[in-house]
Amino acid sequence: MASVFQYFKNNKKFKKNSISYYGQFFVSTFTQIVFPASMILIWGADKFGIIIYLISIPAFLSILILNFSSGTRQEMIQVKIKKDYNLLKTYYSNFVFLALASYIIYIVVSLFVINFFDFKKLDLFLKNENIKLILYFIFLSQFIRFFETIYANKISYYGKFYIIKYMDTGTDLILKISMIIIGLISDLLSLLFFIYLVINFIKVCLYVFLGRNVKELTFDYSKINYFDCIFLIKKNLQYIFISFDELIKNSLMPLLIGYFFEFRIVT
Repeated sequence: MASVFQYFKNNKKFKKNSISYYGQFFVSTFTQIVFPASMILIWGADKFGIIIYLISIPAFLSILILNFSSGTRQEMIQVKIKKDYNLLKTYYSNFVFLALASYIIYIVVSLFVINFFDFKKLDLFLKNENIKLILYFIFLSQFIRFFETIYANKISYYGKFYIIKYMDTGTDLILKISMIIIGLISDLLSLLFFIYLVINFIKVCLYVFLGRNVKELTFDYSKINYFDCIFLIKKNLQYIFISFDELIKNSLMPLLIGYFFEFRIVT
């Protein structure tokens, strides 16, 4: 036991990562208690249900954005230890290519959904042009996360997970506080989701700013090849299916309830 405490004391990354995980847990627990009650009180049960329903549409479609980060990060750690910087750059370049391909498929499907999916049930609460504008804001917020994905991998691949945890925790907290504040001054959902986009954009900019200093990881299109892509796909399969499971449980249910029942039931 003493050796564990000594390791915890001496290993700064392990210490910071542990603190960030516990911090995220406690902040998430607190916001999950306070946030829904505050949103229902300020926005009302119907509108809060609409907000959840609208966010769930791009969230569920993000099932098309395959998780190539987790398995690739493990492979990058191994070659980093071996100091094989050429292979490190190869893995990173192929990871960026695979991530970009997923996001392009996602945005094509998103445009189809925005323009051709039937949102008549929302007509009672929102004008048609407002529905499309809101969906563009939400889908764009999801699409720009491509840059977050590649720069987050840059920052965290050699153990600095605490940066990602603090960024996610801080952004989530700011988003939820801003939703409550906007509800106090306006009932416009378009304004709410515009701020939602702005906050996500600022988060992406911070990731780019922090990740730019990782010089050993740069994208090189000449290193993209079929065999390395297949290798990374195989290494990430288990994480891809785990992501599918989480998205189905967390995003599909609000969509089904919102489509067949009232939005207050979604809430």
